[in-house]
Amino acid sequence: MDKDFQGKQNIVQSVFNHQAIGFDVDHCLVRYKVKALTKLCYNVICQAIIDKYNYPATILDLTEGEYGFALNYLVIHIDRGIIMRIAENKEIVRCYRGFTELDVETEYGPTRVLPDFDPTSSIKQNPLYIVCSTYFENVIPLIFAKLTQYKCEQLNTIQLESNEYHVIFSQIIEGLKMNYQHFDQHKVFPINQYGRFFKQIGENPGLYMFKQNQFRTTLENLKSQGKVLFIVTNSHVEFMNLTMTYSYGQDWINLFDFIFVKGGKPEFFNNPYKPTFLLDINQPLLKGQVVNQLYSNCKIYVEGNYTLVEQYLQQRFSSLGQILYIGDHIMNDCYFTQKFTNWDGIAIVEELFEQLKPDSQHRVEAEQNIISYRSYWGNYLESNVNNQMLKNYWYSIACKELKGVVRTLDCLQNQSLWS
Repeated sequence: MDKDFQGKQNIVQSVFNHQAIGFDVDHCLVRYKVKALTKLCYNVICQAIIDKYNYPATILDLTEGEYGFALNYLVIHIDRGIIMRIAENKEIVRCYRGFTELDVETEYGPTRVLPDFDPTSSIKQNPLYIVCSTYFENVIPLIFAKLTQYKCEQLNTIQLESNEYHVIFSQIIEGLKMNYQHFDQHKVFPINQYGRFFKQIGENPGLYMFKQNQFRTTLENLKSQGKVLFIVTNSHVEFMNLTMTYSYGQDWINLFDFIFVKGGKPEFFNNPYKPTFLLDINQPLLKGQVVNQLYSNCKIYVEGNYTLVEQYLQQRFSSLGQILYIGDHIMNDCYFTQKFTNWDGIAIVEELFEQLKPDSQHRVEAEQNIISYRSYWGNYLESNVNNQMLKNYWYSIACKELKGVVRTLDCLQNQSLWS
């Protein structure tokens, strides 16, 4: 086992010593069935693109193997239409245009490095290098490859003009917004009236999510020990309630002291002046009055920032203890949390199943849940590049910078899940 990983394993056994523990919802408190979710995301986004931009229905046709292109934390170099996987030191492991693998050194020189790629320096994403970082975004490179391949075949070429790649990407983003972003500057729309994604999840939640009975018991135990439990999610209240109700039961809200929806992470963690609103379901944007503190008779807030959490803890305990935040986004949930606050961060990385014993029951179960990506990208956690074993760029950040890295929330207390 990787010694950095082993060290993080030892650390996370004591994470519940924190005074307060915060959680992301999607891919953290709510665990998705990734294979089914990836196929759903691909289909609903592509259908929106087909409807709006008149692509042929054949865009929807994918082999089971092609779904394996949808790996977390791929990077799209927009100007060149190249999709790549990055190792530590920003070294490119593999790269593709469409589904055609390219020679890395031919494209980027013998160093294989992206010198101007630095996602740790700013919460704003470099517009030239798009990082696709969650199981809601992992289909973006897959769709980008599919549309690139389609347009190249139509034009009988192996490479498009730079502006064409930007057009493709903008069309994909529009497809995402038509399914995921059920609000605008004026109104929040009911999720069952918006796009195809939410409706599919709502009609058959068991197809896309796991019940979280075991971790519910963990949350109940933490509450009984006097821990403050809270949520900061970028999702809005209706979708959060749908997924949390399926995962934890109708009374799930009683497990938490307070909740921030539409949190806007990572800005939630680095902007102490970001306004906080009471939830008001009678307002078009669901925003009530602006508040500068958390109230005992109000659990759900819209937007907000980290200082209200710290203020609440100081008032409740007379002193501010250690705060932990757990999420699936290595950068926005964890790295920037630790960079801009005194909180600790733990990342959920389901691909850690690669560290499990090959014949482990937990590894078999984990692999059944994850899209099989190795034929395109090799192992997720580390790669052999010129006879040197290099960690995945994002995993290396997690190992070096974060309080811990775990495969699922259940791994925080059940040590048997580590083998």
